[in-house]
Amino acid sequence: MDLRPTPAAPWLRVAFLPAAGIAFWMHAALPAAAPGDDAAFFEEKVRPVLANRCLSCHSDTKQKAGLRLDSLVGMLRGGESGAAIVPGAPDESNLVMAIRHDGWEMPPDGKLPDAEIEAIAEWVRQGAPWPGSKTAAELLAEGLPEPDEEAEAAPLFGPPQRKQKSVITDADRSYWAFQPVRRPDVPPRPAGEGLRDGLLRAEMKSPVDAFILAKLAAQGIEPVAEADRETLARRLFFDLLGVPPEPADVASFVADPSPGAYERLVDRLLADPRYGERQARHWLDLARYAESDGFRQDAFRPTAWRYRDWCIAAFNADMPFDRFVKAQLAADELFAADPAMAAATGFLRQTPYEYNQVDVEAQRREILNEVTDVTADVFLAMGMGCARCHDHKYDPILQRDYFALQAFFAPLVWKDDMPLAVAQPPADESRRAAAERADALRRALRAIEEAYTAPQAWVGFGRFPPDTQALIQKPRADRTPFEEQIVRLASRQLTFVKKRLLEADREPYHAIEKELNALKSQGLLPTTLAVSDVGPVSPPTTIPGKQALGEIEPRVPTVLGGAALTAGPVADEDGKPGSTGRRAALATWLASPDNPLTARVFANRLWQWHFGR
Repeated sequence: MDLRPTPAAPWLRVAFLPAAGIAFWMHAALPAAAPGDDAAFFEEKVRPVLANRCLSCHSDTKQKAGLRLDSLVGMLRGGESGAAIVPGAPDESNLVMAIRHDGWEMPPDGKLPDAEIEAIAEWVRQGAPWPGSKTAAELLAEGLPEPDEEAEAAPLFGPPQRKQKSVITDADRSYWAFQPVRRPDVPPRPAGEGLRDGLLRAEMKSPVDAFILAKLAAQGIEPVAEADRETLARRLFFDLLGVPPEPADVASFVADPSPGAYERLVDRLLADPRYGERQARHWLDLARYAESDGFRQDAFRPTAWRYRDWCIAAFNADMPFDRFVKAQLAADELFAADPAMAAATGFLRQTPYEYNQVDVEAQRREILNEVTDVTADVFLAMGMGCARCHDHKYDPILQRDYFALQAFFAPLVWKDDMPLAVAQPPADESRRAAAERADALRRALRAIEEAYTAPQAWVGFGRFPPDTQALIQKPRADRTPFEEQIVRLASRQLTFVKKRLLEADREPYHAIEKELNALKSQGLLPTTLAVSDVGPVSPPTTIPGKQALGEIEPRVPTVLGGAALTAGPVADEDGKPGSTGRRAALATWLASPDNPLTARVFANRLWQWHFGR
């Protein structure tokens, strides 16, 4: 993926995995859960002990002896016997003495294993660092908050519940991830007495290395020894391609003493098609890619793989990241002139689907909810699902924000036969013309079929409840956009009975079928799963149970500015208004300089895919 932007997104000027950055991490990896690695040590060694052995008696719901152990403030305040911990002094800490059975015996059902006791003691010895909280020293210096404010002090199982659930505060907006991206000052190389030899010897090949070295020095951690060249080659192949190198690849690298040999190997692997395949696998996990529908029927999706291949090709072609984002949400609105992009909106077709579900309105809601949830998760790393029913208890997300995001997708309809341009000789325009003609013929067939509203004309009609049957029988010109969506979704379960054709329709219908079959025999462009809008007007979006609040317009989440995004109708293939343009507005905002969160989220994903954290 090319993180260099098209002109629309200058904020993405981030070099993609420079060789020097990989070099340092291949040469000097942080040890896992070392005592000096505060966050990892707490998460892996301390938090599980507190959660599993202490909180049944000492948490927000129950405080035996007046003691809470689910927050750092609670431990510092203590209970009837005084503070539970004395940071830096485990031997003077009541908690440590209790689990050692030195004066007290906790937990009461038996002594903890020695390893767990030592983990708690070591954590206190480190100063009791608690992720997401001020340090113990800062809390003590400022004065501990009152008990009713204790939730503000980073409880064990996530952030505190929000006190003002119906508003977004300035403090919410000031969270670092929502701020404009800035380039921090590069820290100087660690220097001075007492530094370990590894820190003094470590090479700095990029600014990234300077940040890592500074962190290592602050924690007193020495980089591991430099890997030998054979090991380094194997690590590169596994990290970038996911496969071991051929012996000849290793031998060639080991035998090359020239400057830049490592960087050349990195560049070679980044250019390998297998690298795009490996990175696309990560992305497809986020996109919840599947080749079947899920649920009980789990029907096969014969062309779903085209979205998979589009993602692989995007990574291998170094597609600019802003284009990568926009295409998956709105290729039909933003890149309609480029048929090769049609498969990109397969991102919006990965929704689970039950093809024999007769409650079509409920199925539409499920589809919209799932698309809303995944879009927020993938592009913003904001879990908005809880806000579907109420203002989020922990995160700065309002229920209105959830449905304002969903409003961008309210006009969505599915297309199973979108023509897809593929690699072919430029002179082969006949296949493109045939595909366009076939699309027109399919629409002509549907126009004839839709004129037949009698139940006998459709196999499967009787399965639907009366209100859905009434919509199917309603003339298309009289349906609202919402009603048209319901009919299209229901129609996926209907089969037209050709023998019901009237004499006037029979000849033109069969003539269209004959021409369509002839075109298919000549070899059309392939088709793919895609999406479009039901038309230039969107069905209304309202909050369930709160319809009195009125229609919810598409907007950015309040904590990110809450701006209403302007969307104008987009013309269809006939030049008529065919789409609302809402998804194009959302995609453009996601990939714009005004939204630093999308860039941060993807940069973190890349880092995690390569380095595991």
